[in-house]
Amino acid sequence: MQNAATGDMIAVDAVMRCQPAGRINTFPDPRSSAMRKATYRQLDTVLRSFGFKVYDPEPGTRVYRYPDSRAFVTFPVHPDGDKVLPHHLVGTRMVLEAFGIADPPEFESRLQKVG
Repeated sequence: MQNAATGDMIAVDAVMRCQPAGRINTFPDPRSSAMRKATYRQLDTVLRSFGFKVYDPEPGTRVYRYPDSRAFVTFPVHPDGDKVLPHHLVGTRMVLEAFGIADPPEFESRLQKVG
């Protein structure tokens, strides 16, 4: 995958952490308190705070699109109070960083604030 903002290649390692190739991993630990406790309602609030618009193109699917960009994340619809699945958090972090929308510490900080 390529970072749209910088052109750097992004690699995903075996523990599902994403990092620019050849650089030190800047992602917060996915086992951190904010990441473990995040709900789909909180993730929705954070994505909207970054400017994402929500679309429900078909029953059971929710798409968050960033205006004037190709950035988007898609999830199956979950109850608002359900904990976010780890791979949904990782995918969201990857999109935010790859498109230059937010760095991982900012993403985690916003999750903590809405928690």
